[in-house]
Amino acid sequence: MDRRSHPGGFLRRQHRRPNDALDQRPVRVEPAPGGDPARRRRRGQRPAVGGVLPPPQLRRRDRVHPDLHGRGQSAEIRAGLFRPLPCVHVHRNPPRDGRLTVARFVLVHGAWQGAWAWARVVPLLEVAGHTAIAVDLPGNGHNDSAEPADVTTMVYAKHVAGLIDTGEDPVILVGHSMGGTVVAQASELRPTQIAVAVYLCAFLLPDGESIVDFYDRAWEDWMTGAHARVGYSDDGHLSMIDPASAMAVFYNTAAPDDGLAAAARLTPQPEGGRRSKLQLSEAKFGTVPRVYIETLRDQSVFHKLQARMYTETPVGELYSLDTDHAPQLSAPDALAEIMLEVAGAHS
Repeated sequence: MDRRSHPGGFLRRQHRRPNDALDQRPVRVEPAPGGDPARRRRRGQRPAVGGVLPPPQLRRRDRVHPDLHGRGQSAEIRAGLFRPLPCVHVHRNPPRDGRLTVARFVLVHGAWQGAWAWARVVPLLEVAGHTAIAVDLPGNGHNDSAEPADVTTMVYAKHVAGLIDTGEDPVILVGHSMGGTVVAQASELRPTQIAVAVYLCAFLLPDGESIVDFYDRAWEDWMTGAHARVGYSDDGHLSMIDPASAMAVFYNTAAPDDGLAAAARLTPQPEGGRRSKLQLSEAKFGTVPRVYIETLRDQSVFHKLQARMYTETPVGELYSLDTDHAPQLSAPDALAEIMLEVAGAHS
């Protein structure tokens, strides 16, 4: 696959300060659903569901994450007493009328997580002048609005759609891992209100398929990944992964203290969110531009499985991060750079 360099040397290795300790506080309070639907900003060619994307449309970008293990940190930073300032290089391209384009990010977490998973990314987007909402899906994080037995991907997607409705401009909708199915279903519900859908090492599946269905048809590749380490409640409505397994499959390139802190925050996952079949159409889901961010050292959704998904359901742009399954924690600066570049390209 073609690898193209970005003009101006944007892809060169950047030296940044190491990341601060994992913030244990909730990221953001979600606004109440409501508001008028917004118009859509169209840009470029739209890949159809299951269609073939012309090669020139696909752009692959590499990111090299900064030192993940904190070498060179002061004792105060390692102890979490001081929070290093976020250091990202912001490249802004104002529209023709001279006004600065402000993007609105909606960030969807993966299984067993909550809005807290985006705690290091949200400030980097906001310091660049954008807005960002990290979502607690129903039955996850601090959102107890749904019983586990009632949770489905559609329930998740309708919750996200309600948040999208609170603004006037199309959003940049980002989904991590399981959150990819939520992004896809929300794209079906609000195709004109999503400027671009970003799949971060996420499940990008076709119409009629669930995450568990994908497990079944790629079973041999899952035997050593996260799925093999999942336990279930007696009634089957909840699943859980223990902290030691989470460290091995989710946080394998994170600083150990950060990984342990994140693993301790994982909570039971309503299984309906992983077992619901997607309901997608070419006329709606297929019109929303798609970007995929692959993670090359992922021990949960292995890289070859990510490649299989973005090959079966083509994307317009492909980015690479040399990280584990949770770059929001292990390489937030590099991830934020990609998200800011996507925002500039789809504003």
